[in-house]
Amino acid sequence: MTSKYKFGSGIPAWKGGSPYNITFIVTEDCNLRCKYCYQVHKNHKKVMSFETAKKAVDYFLDNPHIFNAEAVIWDFIGGEPLLQINLIDRITDYIKIQTYEKNHKWFNQYRFDISTNGTLYHYDSVRKFIRKNSHKCNVGISIDGTKTKHDLQRIYADGRGSYDEVVKNVPLWLEDFPDASTKVTIGHDDLPYLKESIIHLWDLGIKLVPANVVFEDVWEEGDDVIFEKQLHELADYIMDNQLWTEVECSLFDDKIGYPNDDENLNRNHCGSGKMIAVDADGNFFPCLRYADYSLKNQKPYIIGNINDGIDFDKVRPFLALDTKSQSDEECIDCEIAMGCAWCQANNYDASTSGTNYQRAKYICKMHKARCRANNYYWGRLDKDFGIRKQGYYGRSHKRHLYFILSDDVIEHCNYKSSQNTGNIMSEQILEKAFKFCNDHLYTPVILHSKNKDLIFDFNQYSKNERIEIVGGNKKLLLKNSDRIITVIDSGATSCEIADEKNCILTLDEKNINSLASMVEELIEKVSRININLIMKGRTLDLDIYERQLKRMVTMLIEYYRAGEMKEINLITDRLFLDRMDNCESGNYNFSVAPNGNFYICPAFYFNTPELEVGSLDEGINLNKEHFKLKNAPYCSKCDVYHCNRCVYLNKLLTNEFNTPSSSQCKKSHLEREMSLLLWNTLRSEDINLPIITTLTSLDYSDPVELVTGKLAFKPYNLKNC
Repeated sequence: MTSKYKFGSGIPAWKGGSPYNITFIVTEDCNLRCKYCYQVHKNHKKVMSFETAKKAVDYFLDNPHIFNAEAVIWDFIGGEPLLQINLIDRITDYIKIQTYEKNHKWFNQYRFDISTNGTLYHYDSVRKFIRKNSHKCNVGISIDGTKTKHDLQRIYADGRGSYDEVVKNVPLWLEDFPDASTKVTIGHDDLPYLKESIIHLWDLGIKLVPANVVFEDVWEEGDDVIFEKQLHELADYIMDNQLWTEVECSLFDDKIGYPNDDENLNRNHCGSGKMIAVDADGNFFPCLRYADYSLKNQKPYIIGNINDGIDFDKVRPFLALDTKSQSDEECIDCEIAMGCAWCQANNYDASTSGTNYQRAKYICKMHKARCRANNYYWGRLDKDFGIRKQGYYGRSHKRHLYFILSDDVIEHCNYKSSQNTGNIMSEQILEKAFKFCNDHLYTPVILHSKNKDLIFDFNQYSKNERIEIVGGNKKLLLKNSDRIITVIDSGATSCEIADEKNCILTLDEKNINSLASMVEELIEKVSRININLIMKGRTLDLDIYERQLKRMVTMLIEYYRAGEMKEINLITDRLFLDRMDNCESGNYNFSVAPNGNFYICPAFYFNTPELEVGSLDEGINLNKEHFKLKNAPYCSKCDVYHCNRCVYLNKLLTNEFNTPSSSQCKKSHLEREMSLLLWNTLRSEDINLPIITTLTSLDYSDPVELVTGKLAFKPYNLKNC
C-alpha cells in the first residue's frame, strides 16, 4: 500500500537545516514596493559599508565558541540585495580569504544565499558573481505565479507589475540552478489565483515551490473557503495528471495536521534567536524581521553590535521559546497543531506589551483550511491509487466521531446496543455526518451493524484521509477503508479476523469466567487484543477477575519467552504509557446517532437518549471542561494510566462526568497490579520489551485516598467510598 512520492514529502534543506545562518541586511532600499512585504519602512539611506561588514565577519569568525555549527549560510538580503551586488562580492571575497587564513572550519563548509525579486538577475555584475561562486551560492527569485497573481502584489513604486521583467530571467536562473525553488507568498487579494499560479510555476520549469500565507492580520471572512477550494482543485489537477512524483509544493505536507506531541510542544517553530542578522549600523538582531524597517508597532529588538558583541541576556528569552510557552490552551490542545506556523518577530510586533511570548493567531482559519485540503489530497491518493501517506505513521489524531450506523451496532465499548428497534442511519444523515467530520477535522469511526449487511460506499461522502470501521462481519470490508477492527463478543465461538494485528473482545461481566479462555484462543491469531468488559455498575467479582488476569499474564510471559510480541490492553498498556490514555468521550470524541443527534458516547444514546449534546444541524453544544483530565479531581492524581475513565459509568454511579466510582478504580488498580507482576517477571528473566515506564507498588487502591488522606475530617468509610 505504500509507495514513494515527491509531492507532500517536504523540500529538503541544505545539510538538513543544521548550519548556522548569518544575514547581512546590505540595503534597506528596493526597486519594488510589494503590497504584502513585511519590510514596511524601506528607504535608500541605509546601505551597509564594507567596513561594517568586515567587522561583523571578524566577530563571527573570531568567536567559534559562540558560532560553533559545523557549517554556515551567509545570507544577503535587502530590500533588494542585488542593488548592492558589488558590495556582496567584496564581502564574500573577504569571508573566503579570512576563513582560509584563520584555518576556520567554515572554509569549505559554507553557502552564500541571496533572496532577490529577480528584476536585476540578468545584470552583468550579477552574472559575474554567480559564475565566480559556482556551486557555493544559491539565489532565490520570488515569483508568485501567473502574471495576474504576481502583478497584484509585486509592483513598482508607480504601480506597474514586475512579472514581465522577472519571468524573462527565469530561463537564465534555471540554467544556473536547475533545482531552484521560488517562494510563493499568498495574500488576501490573490487567493483566487492560487491553483493556476502553482501550476504556472511548474510549467515554467520550477518544480519545487515553497509557499505560505502571510502571517499578518489581513484575512477576511470567507478567505479560508476560497483557500480550501483552490487547494482542492490543485489536488485534483495533481491526481488527474499523476504528478506526485514530478513536482512539489509545501502547501501539501504528509507531516501536518496532527495534535502536538512532546517534541513539538518543546521546540519553537521559528529559528529566531538561533540565527543572527546585522544591519547597516552594525546592530545585531535575532533575525532580520526584528530590525526597525520591518516593525510597525514595536521598537527594534537589538541583541548586540559589531563593537560590543552579543548581549546574551537579550538572547536568553529566545533560547527558552517553545510552542508551549507562547501558545494558549486552544493552540496547545489543537487537533491539527502540527504544521501551524508563525513568525516570531510578527508575534513580537503584534503583541500588546512587546513580548515574544504572545503568539499571533491570524492564520488559524487558513491553517485549518489547509489541513482539510490535505486530508482530501491524501485521501484521494490512497483511495484512487493505493499510495498511503508515510508521514502518518507514529502519529495519531485525538478527535473521532463514532457513527452509530444502526441501533444494533456491534458493542465496542461499555454499552449494549438495541436489538428491538430498526433505526438505520439514512444516506442524508450519513452525508451530513461526513461533512461535519471534514469541516471540524474529526476522524470518522463507523460502528457497523452486527445483524445486517449494511453496504455503504463511504468514500463518496468522505474527504478525510482515514476511515476506521468497527465490526465483526467480514462482508463489511468496504473498499479503501483505512482500518478494519474486528469485534468479537462473548457469544462467538469463532470469528474470521479482518486485521491480524488487532481485535476487540467484548465480554459481559457475567461471563467473566470465560475471559482467559477466549483470550487464549484469540491471541494465537492476533498481535493485540483490546478487552472491553461491559459493566453494569458495582457487580464485578474482583476475585474471579484477578484469577482470569493472572492466567493472561502467564500466557503473555510464555509468548515473550518464545520471542513473540503480544499485547492485551488491560495488562500491557500500562507498561507503554507515561500519561493517562483515556477514552476522551465528551472532550475529543463524540457519537452521532441515526436520528442525527450527537451524544457523548454510544452508551448515552442507548441508555439515556434524551441526553443528546447537539445535532448535525446545530453542532455540538457541550461544556467540554467537565471532561478534561485536568478537571478530574481523582483521575488527574492517579497513575493507572490505562484506565478508560468511562464517563458513562461515572455519571451513572457518581452523578458526575469527571468522578469515577470505587468499583471502576478498584478494577483498574487490579489490572495495574497485573502489569506490575508482568513487569517484575520480565525483569527477573531479562526479557526486553520496548517498555517506557518504571512500575512500583502503590500504597493506595483507590485514588480517593490520595485526596481524602489530606483531610483532617474524613466523613465516610473509605472502603465503601
